[in-house]
Amino acid sequence: MEPYSQKGLPRLALLLISRLCKHDLQEEILGNLEESFHNHGSKARLWRECLLYLRPSCLKNIHLSSQHPMFIFNPLLTIRNLRKQGMNTVINIAGFTIGLLCVFFLYFYVSSELKYDTFHKDYHEIYRVLRTAEMNGSPFKIGVTSGPYARALETDFEGKIHTCRASLETSLVKYKDKQFFEEHILFADVDFFTFFSYPLATGNPESVLSQANNVVFSKALARKYFGDEDPIGQIIETEGEQFIVTGVMDKIPSKSHLEFDMVLPFAFLDKYEWTSNWWNNGLITYAKFTSPKDRQYVEGQLQWFMEKYMGDDFDQTKSRIGLVLEPLSETYFASDVRYDLARHGDLTSVYILAMVAVAILFIACFNYVNMSVALSFKRAREVGIRKIMGGRKGRLIVQFLGESLMVILVAVLLAGGLSQLFLPLFNSLFGLEVTYNWSDPNIMLFIGALVALVVLSSGVYPAILLSSFKPLRVMKGEMIKGTKGVFIRKGLVVTQFVIAIFLIAVTFLVTIQIQYMKNKELGFDQESIITIDINNGDIRKQIDTFKERLLANPAIESVTAVSGEPGGFHDGASLQFSGIEEQLKIRTLFADYDFLETLNVQLVEGRDFDRSFGSDMNGSVLINEKALEELGMSAEEVLGQTVKMPLWDDYNRKVVGIVEDYHFQSLKSPIEPLCIVLGGRPRKVVVRVQAGSLNQGLEHMNNTWEELIDGFPMNYSFLDESLSRLYENEQKQHHVFTTFSVISLFLATLGIFGLVTYSAQRRQKEFGIRKVLGASVGEILSLISKEFTILILLAFMVSIPLAWLFVTNWLEAFSYRIALQDYWYVFAASGIVSLVVALLTIGFRSLGVALSNPSESIRCE
Repeated sequence: MEPYSQKGLPRLALLLISRLCKHDLQEEILGNLEESFHNHGSKARLWRECLLYLRPSCLKNIHLSSQHPMFIFNPLLTIRNLRKQGMNTVINIAGFTIGLLCVFFLYFYVSSELKYDTFHKDYHEIYRVLRTAEMNGSPFKIGVTSGPYARALETDFEGKIHTCRASLETSLVKYKDKQFFEEHILFADVDFFTFFSYPLATGNPESVLSQANNVVFSKALARKYFGDEDPIGQIIETEGEQFIVTGVMDKIPSKSHLEFDMVLPFAFLDKYEWTSNWWNNGLITYAKFTSPKDRQYVEGQLQWFMEKYMGDDFDQTKSRIGLVLEPLSETYFASDVRYDLARHGDLTSVYILAMVAVAILFIACFNYVNMSVALSFKRAREVGIRKIMGGRKGRLIVQFLGESLMVILVAVLLAGGLSQLFLPLFNSLFGLEVTYNWSDPNIMLFIGALVALVVLSSGVYPAILLSSFKPLRVMKGEMIKGTKGVFIRKGLVVTQFVIAIFLIAVTFLVTIQIQYMKNKELGFDQESIITIDINNGDIRKQIDTFKERLLANPAIESVTAVSGEPGGFHDGASLQFSGIEEQLKIRTLFADYDFLETLNVQLVEGRDFDRSFGSDMNGSVLINEKALEELGMSAEEVLGQTVKMPLWDDYNRKVVGIVEDYHFQSLKSPIEPLCIVLGGRPRKVVVRVQAGSLNQGLEHMNNTWEELIDGFPMNYSFLDESLSRLYENEQKQHHVFTTFSVISLFLATLGIFGLVTYSAQRRQKEFGIRKVLGASVGEILSLISKEFTILILLAFMVSIPLAWLFVTNWLEAFSYRIALQDYWYVFAASGIVSLVVALLTIGFRSLGVALSNPSESIRCE
């Protein structure tokens, strides 16, 4: 704790007042501070008032030392020097402002992403139970488990593990004359609010879900249904039952991987058979351990646990499933988990954004260093006079660092204001929901550390260089010789354009990959296809009637019901072929007769499902070409084969047809073996609408739905839009690269602008003499641009291998991707774009010098 003086004030505050404020005001200031502190007791308020007293009217008059009369840090002198530099100061402040604007936005984004689930007081002790499986040699994790796992784990490892289950659902909720379809309903065990740390505004965490008819609302949902009424004790209806509101959740301190507005007791679901079926997986199981030793013990016994409860099933399917524990702190970024109910982020995007922010800030720093070094010759005489008059090198360095600090502080203030102004634009551009919290103590620490880092990285070298000038040589008019400063300047210019060309090349290639995915033939039609959720029992009972009524309208071409649309849910199973001992691991899709017609999936061999074959329903399947390849058999050998799906049912089904491979998953995944089964329990209705009749078709769908279903809204989506959302993270990354490649090129060009200005002014006499001797305007421009052209070409040679490596690694996430060698011209185009922009900048700034009267140039110098 910070020590206090007899007056009760911090010693540091006393030191600041005694050293910096006028003697005749010190007693009054200290008395005011002491009184304020005792009245309000706020340390933050005390420091704010203390800093307010450090204003010019209260500060001591600074008496210059007779030993060093020409140098002591002087803010007014700093401001005068910055004003004197004019355009260079504007360029430096603009560069830092743009860099810091990007850094602030990305800081709040990255920090909010990394804080997911950290508000739980013991989040480091909570784990998610995941299943592990294998599909034809490729292992993967599964995010959902079944109901029995939790209680079996607690029974077998009593005293070592505590579990909690959660299941996300959708349902129609009614209250008096209000009813809404809610998409974020969570069923959870009774101890959910003690297992986790979701805050309650009202209600007891230990008993708020103790009864099967209890319900907890979020504050926003409570206002939606009850307005200003007290929610506690109110009765709502959902799932055909009545529930009493026993609690209201408070605002969550940070984000959570679970997104819900209402919590119902899991006990309500216990009446359904599926909650006790080991193979009916649809919920999340969490585990909490009393000690790391207990966790290690349980982890070592998980395979035994699976064999105990499911060993016989494993022997029957000739495959095994395992269990692993995933730390809650890793859940949000665990995007490689299949069949997951949790919200996920993309750690790669976080890293990319952080990397780009640092790169942009470095370009701004490099600009400042370059400008300061380039202009050092103008200040050489000033430094010489100061040294002759007694200014020491150390104090000169402090003065020049003060100038750097002044520039950066102005940029911080501008960036802070512009951050709020441009926040909606950035959120819209990148598809994010970033909010700024300037009251967060960490942001002040971050800004302080950032300012210190930027001052040190951009101000130290110019300060040391300026302070090292020899006064006698400077006063004689001799310029500093040597290549060290020139080499550093050129190196920084090269680094700036390496970053700019790298980002431009990556932007072009990411754009090409995204276009490749959009334009790739997927093996089915996605245009004019609408999917409708089967989200209630009424529509499930009337599914055939619904289809028939839809087809009665000429705008509807075809309708089918499926367990999962392309890009959606496709379960896994083992397929047992007669006469083949080894079972084939395969993806499954349950569909009806019109599936191939509706999505225009091509049949390669055999026939489609046919209503004229009475045995087809629950008795026939189609497989894709990939499944045929995995079997190692010909189409003639497979067609007519009898297959079984162990653990699913006892039906003997026949393979009646082979369909062309189509991409039923994201292009990030390879096409897997697929079995299309006639029958089953559908989750979606897929409708093909006649081209040009979309509005008419949608209106007919809504009207038909309302005629059959009371209360439940029709939730629908367009298949092409759903498929596009599979690549949402890549789209965000594309926007990031596009935006920041433009910013990086602008900043690099801004630096070139300043350096060309310096070069043109310094060589004004030389150019005048050359013009007198017959040099043309083009030759003068060529002289100025030649040096920068060489530097940009060098940057191009360095950046292209880096961009190649980065994009190659980025493309590894896609099973179907572009071949980089076919797009070599993209790398060349990136360098050409940077070079053209730089040359245009150089030409624009140098043209005035090239066209000037040589006699004036020579006379002025």
